[in-house]
Amino acid sequence: MEQGKSAFIQSRQAQAIYANAIPSASGILIIAAASAYGLSDAVPAPLLSLWTIWMLCTALLRIRLRQQYLGAADRERTPAVWTHHFTINTALAGIGWGGLCLLLPHTQGAVYQSAIILILLGVMGASVPLLSAYLPAFIASSMPSALILPLMLVTQLQETALLLTGAMILFLTLIYYITVKSSRDRIRGYTLEHEKNTLLERLNAEVERRRLTQDQLEYHQKHLEHLIEERTLQLEQSNRELNREIEERKQTQQALQVSEERFRIAGKAAYDLIFEWDVAAGSIEWHGDIDGILHYPTGEVSATLHTWLERIHPDDIDAYREIIERYRSATDPLRLQHRVRHHDGGYRHWSNHAIPILDGQGRPSRWIGVCTDITEQIEHQRQLEYAAHHDILTNLPNRILLADRLQQALTQAERRHARLMVAYLDLDGFKEINDAHGHSIGDHLLINLASRLHEILREGDTIARLGGDEFVLVLLDVQEGNERASLLRRILDTTSQPVVIDDKPLQVSGSLGVTVYPQPHEVNADQLLRQADQAMYQAKLLGKNRYHLFDTEHDQDLRGHQEHLLRIYQGMVKEEFILHYQPKVNMHSGELIGVEALVRW
Repeated sequence: MEQGKSAFIQSRQAQAIYANAIPSASGILIIAAASAYGLSDAVPAPLLSLWTIWMLCTALLRIRLRQQYLGAADRERTPAVWTHHFTINTALAGIGWGGLCLLLPHTQGAVYQSAIILILLGVMGASVPLLSAYLPAFIASSMPSALILPLMLVTQLQETALLLTGAMILFLTLIYYITVKSSRDRIRGYTLEHEKNTLLERLNAEVERRRLTQDQLEYHQKHLEHLIEERTLQLEQSNRELNREIEERKQTQQALQVSEERFRIAGKAAYDLIFEWDVAAGSIEWHGDIDGILHYPTGEVSATLHTWLERIHPDDIDAYREIIERYRSATDPLRLQHRVRHHDGGYRHWSNHAIPILDGQGRPSRWIGVCTDITEQIEHQRQLEYAAHHDILTNLPNRILLADRLQQALTQAERRHARLMVAYLDLDGFKEINDAHGHSIGDHLLINLASRLHEILREGDTIARLGGDEFVLVLLDVQEGNERASLLRRILDTTSQPVVIDDKPLQVSGSLGVTVYPQPHEVNADQLLRQADQAMYQAKLLGKNRYHLFDTEHDQDLRGHQEHLLRIYQGMVKEEFILHYQPKVNMHSGELIGVEALVRW
């Protein structure tokens, strides 16, 4: 029995992973092609080509493996062989994703490195629904990049290594938790399916036995009709046998009812909640204590479909009703996420998944579905998103969120024909405080200054921490003249105000580099940050505790001069200069007295 169940589960796992072979192989092909194109300017061509060929071969091998599986006549008898082959293929893909991690040290530019990291995280996240049916395949696919990527982050991204590594560990932990839970749920479902099939076989055997018994009873009844007058004693004996047969039938019926009740209880225990929606009657039946789960009195939620819909979040109810109307005739699996009101007034996030039971015309008559509470998963996802976009010490936006805010500000300024100012703030004397009083005092000073600076900003302005003692401010609708000078002076005054920590008055000042948008020549967000950074260094050179405006005209002149020098150098390398000599002759004597050298380009 246990061996048969194990083979059945492994057969279902093989069917699930090979059903997802084409989507996963297509994803590998698309990602490999897109990466080869998008990273061509950032990664050495030989390494990128070798990695791309590896991934393409792995994807094509997976497609070929699926074709062999579908064409194999014995695949139901040898599921272990096919799952082993598929695991080997996912291991090859995992080696490829691990190889992509190893390209990080050879990748030029933080944007491309971030793109590689996001590709790897996206691949691991996408592997959950595709490979969770067979856990060894998922581990073989994700383990190389899960081990190599944090090591690459620590060794290559010093400024944000701890933050990114911590976020990575949280993300990987969540991914592996969801995968293991999904795999267990699938195995539990396969086990219930096997038990159901076994129960149905037993029920069919019992029905057949009852049919044979019924045939025997009919034979005995016909035979007794012919012998009733002559064989009274035999009739009494036959009646006793008949009563015994009836009693056995009753016992069989009771055993069948017990088996059906056990099956129903097993279905209730398999998930959080199971529901049955009768399409024609418009009613819903719950297998599980939905009232107790939401802390309502018995029957207040489960009574009717209407009482259930009343608990759906107002922002979700219209979409929920549209789903109900659509799936009165649709037959594809129903998947839906929504919020439901708890008795305490709060809302819980739920996920619904249902499949139809079709009538003779191929239309859904009933839907059997599962409700799962995913509130904790949603909250974990929000926490991860917040940690990925904010500085862990000051809770200010980090470099990633700053880039998004600055790009939005540029778009808004261009649309409204407004002015935008970017200020790069570096603290003067912060290192001395850190060295003298320790990093804990320094952290408290940064938190206090970040709070002060955030308070003086206007609505719509942004302040972000880039790391260490460096901050960037994005200031909207700032006019030239007194308004700009007053705002910058207020930032410097706020920065230089003393801060008392553990009865110790501490004071720093700030050097502020400023640039504005729009400019005579087109600039992007990265160029604005570099301009503000250059202006900040000028402010430090001029004595600190001051601001310095970036000189766009001087910068353009320097760029033009450098371009001319570069063009002359390229002309010399390409031998574009031609030397000519022009003779100088004494007109009186006709004597050659010298030459003039001319260079033509």
